[in-house]
Amino acid sequence: MPRLKSTVAQLDATAANAQAVTNELKQASQDTTKPLGVMMNDKETAINIKQTVANMERSTKLLEEDLKALQHNFLLRGYFKKKAKGKVD
Repeated sequence: MPRLKSTVAQLDATAANAQAVTNELKQASQDTTKPLGVMMNDKETAINIKQTVANMERSTKLLEEDLKALQHNFLLRGYFKKKAKGKVD
């Protein structure tokens, strides 16, 4: 029985914390002086953020391609072979 009371108390605390977080998010989203509020209420900022994320994704793909190409470059091929064998830090 004490474990059940403890579990119920923890659930109550969790519910209270969830409610507090929900309230804070609601307030923040309505306050256009805070970053979350700006992102949710300013369409131009939202578009800029989406574009930034898209640019980061594109840059990451290009970087991966460049790194693969470097592994096959004759000047660096030996380094990557040694690294694959565990001979390079």
